Amino acid sequence: MRLLILGTYRDSELSQSHALRETLGVLRRNTDVSRIELAGLDDSGVISLMEATAGHTLDDTGVGLAHAVYRETDGNPFFVSEVLRHLAETGAIYQDAAGRWTADDSLEQIALPDSIREVIGGRVVRLGETAGRILSMAAVIGRGFRSRSPGQSDQGV
Repeated sequence: MRLLILGTYRDSELSQSHALRETLGVLRRNTDVSRIELAGLDDSGVISLMEATAGHTLDDTGVGLAHAVYRETDGNPFFVSEVLRHLAETGAIYQDAAGRWTADDSLEQIALPDSIREVIGGRVVRLGETAGRILSMAAVIGRGFRSRSPGQSDQGV
């Protein structure tokens, strides 16, 4: 008899002491276990998601919007969906007379909606106060930075 067991987790949310870490090590050594790591969408994946959501192929303006959404979300499917929902709710994207989704000409920068900020905020709180302070400073610095504690070498993040 065959048996399928499916499990999901976010590796970024597992502490080093979490019980699942040991289980994952045991499972990795088992040749009958398959592991599939999911990553964010690439630029063309965001275009495909937006076309599937819109129900039509994107014109040049739509493809430009898809590129901007990709840059803002790094292809995270949840973030892509939430940004699109936010843009539709605020009227920044809308259906024209032909029923095609189009972008407001004044759309220059996409801001993350509150739903994404709330999800990220909840995850940061679970990391602890020190990590929250470091991440707050890092957010001002940008996407990449180097941190160094006294007596340690630089660590790229």
